[in-house]
Amino acid sequence: MHDKILIVDDDRNICEILEFNLKNEGFNVEVAYSAEEALKKLSNEFSVILLDVMMSGMSGYNMAIKGTYLLAIFPPINCPLTANAMNRGIK
Repeated sequence: MHDKILIVDDDRNICEILEFNLKNEGFNVEVAYSAEEALKKLSNEFSVILLDVMMSGMSGYNMAIKGTYLLAIFPPINCPLTANAMNRGIK
């Protein structure tokens, strides 16, 4: 089994696609459909967090900041995912 990954996105379709593909590659995956839900699941056991930055409720940016304080260390690798970033030319 590979490392544990947390997917955080309010779009259930994106979560489902990412979870399906990552599990097929052997990763242990957990999903949270909001930043608030993700903060409850957050622990040092995650090697990677795939984090949407533009969600309803708490943004991914705020979640990353709060997660840093909750873990008392830098959070795992955060990989912002947003369709809006593509429109702005962000890669």
